[in-house]
Amino acid sequence: MKKTLLIFGVILIPIILIILLVCLYRYYAYYPLQKINPKGEELAAHSISPNRQYDVKVYRSSGGATVSWTLRGVVHNNKNDKTRIIYWNEGEKAQINWVNNTTVIINGKKINVIKGSYDYRFAE
Repeated sequence: MKKTLLIFGVILIPIILIILLVCLYRYYAYYPLQKINPKGEELAAHSISPNRQYDVKVYRSSGGATVSWTLRGVVHNNKNDKTRIIYWNEGEKAQINWVNNTTVIINGKKINVIKGSYDYRFAE
């Protein structure tokens, strides 16, 4: 009985802790783009698609004294009233240009507003 408890305490508990730490790291390192919601945002740019179906707004937020400004681009589908984040990058200014009805360029990053996104944390 004591041998079983010793094996459990020495081997299994550290393994469980390591697995837990790896899971926590992966969650915070790859935090989903759609969950980003910084406080204190201000509108940096706004543009409507040529066919007026999509509305893109880019918000600027300050991370505080130690973190640079970030830009969060949000697309709103005016037909089905759904909103999602399509752009997350560092910077203070935003420029939005439409290529066509479903493709937008935000600060030089080409994004399909239906299924695409850009996240600077994973850009190469």
